[in-house]
Amino acid sequence: MSVLIDPKLMASFKGSVVETLHVDMSHSYFRILFYIIWHSIPSMVTNLFSFLQITVSLVFIGQIGGYQLTAAAGLAHVYFNAFGFAPIVSFGNGLLNVASQLFGARRFKDLGLSYQRALIFNMIIGLFATIAVLVSKQVLSISGIEPGLLDLTYDYLTVLLVSVFGVAIYDATKQLLISQNYFSFQLKLFGAVFCLHVLWSWLFVKVFDIGVLGAPLAKAFTDVINALIIIIYCIICLLYTSDAADDLLCVDLGGRRIIKKK
Repeated sequence: MSVLIDPKLMASFKGSVVETLHVDMSHSYFRILFYIIWHSIPSMVTNLFSFLQITVSLVFIGQIGGYQLTAAAGLAHVYFNAFGFAPIVSFGNGLLNVASQLFGARRFKDLGLSYQRALIFNMIIGLFATIAVLVSKQVLSISGIEPGLLDLTYDYLTVLLVSVFGVAIYDATKQLLISQNYFSFQLKLFGAVFCLHVLWSWLFVKVFDIGVLGAPLAKAFTDVINALIIIIYCIICLLYTSDAADDLLCVDLGGRRIIKKK
């Protein structure tokens, strides 16, 4: 039994993992499983770093105050994940599915347009997240949380709100890169920025004595820096402005083009 793959897709990925999959399946189960695991490692480690950022925030908060501060921060992250980060990441998974197919079919202009529209949609999600934060006191009060804890959670969410727009840009751009077989950059970026996140958390919470609000400020810095670096990486390393790029493996991004480098 062999896997049927679109010839256009095979032409786009000559010599890649997709070509390797076009073999007799009865003799390559473990090889295919290895490729799946190997290419999922960057995403797994990146997600680990993402969750560890929240853990770092809670650790620093726990060192400066009692359980109320930690409870408020934890509640804020749960609320924000539900109304901000989760919709963006879920939409990013859909973008990755579409972008991968467009790249495989060599429909590069459509791929670029999909990326642009994904950015716009993610910003709309950010606006809905802003509304969710503004009404967070009313929503969370339904569960019977005491007013003092609600105030702390609201203040934490207000500072954390900046993060959602950084995540919106980063996630869409990350999915665009992954769809073109750039798997490792996200791992390198998150690994480096995670170290900075620990440093910023320590500075904001303890050295500058901002207190509990220093933690979401550090998270906002981290997410915005992630977005800036990945955009700068695309501009410097992958984008090409010459019309000569029309004959290369490229993606039209509204006047500029991403080139698939070998």
